[in-house]
Amino acid sequence: PILAAVMEEEGFDPLMANSGEEALAILKHSDVDLVLTDMKMPSMDGIELLENVKKKDPELPVIMMTAHGTVEKAVEAMQKGAVDFIQKPFRDQDLLDRIREALKTDRERREEQQHHAEVEERIARLTNREREVFDLVVTGKPNNWRRGLLDLVPGVSEALDPAAAPRIGRVELLGCVGEIVGQLEVPGVLGHIGAGAEGDRCPPGLLSHLVR
Repeated sequence: PILAAVMEEEGFDPLMANSGEEALAILKHSDVDLVLTDMKMPSMDGIELLENVKKKDPELPVIMMTAHGTVEKAVEAMQKGAVDFIQKPFRDQDLLDRIREALKTDRERREEQQHHAEVEERIARLTNREREVFDLVVTGKPNNWRRGLLDLVPGVSEALDPAAAPRIGRVELLGCVGEIVGQLEVPGVLGHIGAGAEGDRCPPGLLSHLVR
């Protein structure tokens, strides 16, 4: 088919199906990145195929091709999980652009999910003491968590820079929570945590001086 040839010229590897049932059979045995389907097909229409695809893989992108007069069905498809629809007749380039955009969005979603899983895994590896500090800093306001950190070490007083201790994110904190805990355990002057020195993983101003 002409559409398959256009996709192959653009570096895609299309798997062709002559019906919705054949498409579902392909999905059982092949890993695909996107489903491109016509709205009107024999036996199973595009909406029914979409519903079956989403049962198998709720995140798999589906683009619907629709003829004039079936736009309402295309809108229904979007409500049921299709990422886009394109109305016939269309230019090959328009379709290719939509395919690339859908794949890009899906790739970014998967990367974000992977990143989130990696962060959660790192959090799970924290020691009890590190988790205590981590939870305190992530959930509290700067003034509160600076006081809370001091409360973790009896007999410690502070000399704080008013501009210190900006709100930081979970990933930044994961990079230096071990350093914070290590500093809290050192007797005497505990040092400058997050002073911005070369090689220091803590953001500048995370915590000013802690003095025992």
